Amino acid sequence: MRKRNSALLAGLLASALSLPVSPVVFACGESLFPVGKGLIFRSYATPLPGRILVVAHSPGALQMVEQLRAAGHDVQVVSEPEQIGASLGKADFDIVMSLFKQRQAVAAQMGAAGSAATYLPVAEHDSPEIQQAQASAPRYLSTDDNVKTFLRVIHRTLKDQQV
Repeated sequence: MRKRNSALLAGLLASALSLPVSPVVFACGESLFPVGKGLIFRSYATPLPGRILVVAHSPGALQMVEQLRAAGHDVQVVSEPEQIGASLGKADFDIVMSLFKQRQAVAAQMGAAGSAATYLPVAEHDSPEIQQAQASAPRYLSTDDNVKTFLRVIHRTLKDQQV
């Protein structure tokens, strides 16, 4: 009798393992995490990836660039505003980011290249630049903003370009 129960249990287990499994299975009733749908294992993931040209040379700026890349943006880096024109000539960018104090050099380079990219200034924290950036640009960032704020402002800028 015991041998027969073991054989029956083994047969049931084998048949259960051979049954097709629905591709959408929800864990604990949670519909946000369907099993088998490929979860993204990173801090932030952008729903609208963009091509971004960033003028950066400081360690903090380069770290932010890496975080933007990890979120899904295609980010190219130049170290000086004078290099923007060459990069804009090679590829189309959605956004150009640089320090607010570099805005005149950036505008000259973007104008010479005939770029339709949106300029997104980054103002120095605790400086009069914050008020100037706020008055002169529809959107701006601060050097003390976190990656979530950067991603939110970039997303809104990209969304506005689609309209």
